[in-house]
Amino acid sequence: MKNKFVSVLLMIMVMTVSACGRSAEGIEEPATVGMTGTEEVSDSVTEEQSVAAATASTEDAGKEAASTVEIKYDCTYLKEEAGAYTYSLKDESVIAKYNELYAEAFEELIKSNEEDSSFMDQSYIPSNQAVSSNLLYRDTKEEKVVKTGSNFEMDYGFDILNVGYTYVDLDSDGVFELIFGVLHGSYPEDDYVNNFERAYTLVDGKPIKICEGGRRSYYYLGSDGCIYYYGSCGADYSGIWRVHFDASGLKGAESVDWGEIGFVDDEFYGYWERPVHVMGPITNLDEMAKLPENSISSALYDEWEQRRVKIDWIPMGEYLK
Repeated sequence: MKNKFVSVLLMIMVMTVSACGRSAEGIEEPATVGMTGTEEVSDSVTEEQSVAAATASTEDAGKEAASTVEIKYDCTYLKEEAGAYTYSLKDESVIAKYNELYAEAFEELIKSNEEDSSFMDQSYIPSNQAVSSNLLYRDTKEEKVVKTGSNFEMDYGFDILNVGYTYVDLDSDGVFELIFGVLHGSYPEDDYVNNFERAYTLVDGKPIKICEGGRRSYYYLGSDGCIYYYGSCGADYSGIWRVHFDASGLKGAESVDWGEIGFVDDEFYGYWERPVHVMGPITNLDEMAKLPENSISSALYDEWEQRRVKIDWIPMGEYLK
C-alpha cells in the first residue's frame, strides 16, 4: 500500500502574499540650490511620493484581493432536481475532444490496472500460518485469494469496466480536467461512488496526474461550486478540506504517484488532535489547529458532507468501444 495519508498532508500548499510599497518618509530628497528651485523640487518630490504611495497601495490591495478570490469549478453541467444535485456532462463534442487530448491518461489507467492485476491474486495454503495487514481477500471453496494494489484499484475491484470518468473544469479556466471514480461500490451503502480518486489536467498539451487517492483520501464536487477533500490517517487526524484547484503554477510539473498538486487549502473542519475549524490560507495545519480561535464553532462537517453532488459517470466501457 502506498504511503500513509499523513505524508500527503505534510505537503499542504502555502499561500502567502507579500508586497512592499515605498514609504514617502523613506525617499531622500535631492540637493537643491536656491529658494525657488528648492520649492519647485520639493513640490515635485511630494507629488511623486504621493503617486508612488498610491500605486503601491493599489497593488497591495489588488494582491490581497487576488489571494482571497474564491475559485470554483465550472457548474455548467451541474443540474438540480428537487433539491438533489447531479454533475452530468453529455455534450458529445466536449467528450470526444477531451478523450483525444487525455489519451495518454487512459493508457496509464489501463496499464496500471494490468500491472496490478498481474500480482493481485496471490493464493496461499489456508492451513499454513501467515500474518498480513492492509490486504483485502476473498474466500473461495478452493483457496483464499489475497488482493493487493493501490487504493483506487481496490475500490473499483481491479475491474476496469467498473471505472467511471468525466470532465470538469476544476478552476473555470476554460480547460477541462479528467476525473476518475468508481461506478459501483462493494456494498449497496457505499457512497464513495460519487468521489473522484484520480484526476489529470493538461500542462502544455500533455496530461499530468494531479491527484491519486482512495477511500480514505478522496475529492468530491460540492453543490456550492467548491471542491472538497476528505482525508484520514486515524481517529486523531481526519476531516474535510474545502479546496480550490489552480493550474497556473503547474508549468513543468510532473505527475504525482500519490497525493496531489495544484490544489490549495481554503478551509478545514475536522479533528486534528482535537475538534478544530481552521480558515485559510492554511500554511501549517499542525500549528494552526492549536490556536484557541480555531476551536470548533459550528456543525459544518455534516453540512459539507451534504453538499456532495452525484456524478453521472461515463462508463469506461464506452471509452474502450
